[in-house]
Amino acid sequence: MKSARELFEELDFYITKEKPLTYQNDDGGYITQYLFNPITQCLQITEWEEYSNNKPQGGTTLRLKHLRAIDQQINELGWK
Repeated sequence: MKSARELFEELDFYITKEKPLTYQNDDGGYITQYLFNPITQCLQITEWEEYSNNKPQGGTTLRLKHLRAIDQQINELGWK
């Protein structure tokens, strides 16, 4: 079984900080960041557009119960 880090790297996401654990992907137009916030135990997802001087394009926060619900829905749809 692959580690989360290996799975993220397959998606071209790389760790940019260990604390708080942060992965980023730069596709040449947008930077996407996943920050695992240990204080709130939430996943914060943020995007910036490189063509607009790295202005934020939006973000969202997912709590653990949301991630569990999403994972369960994926299982029920047979996508795993």
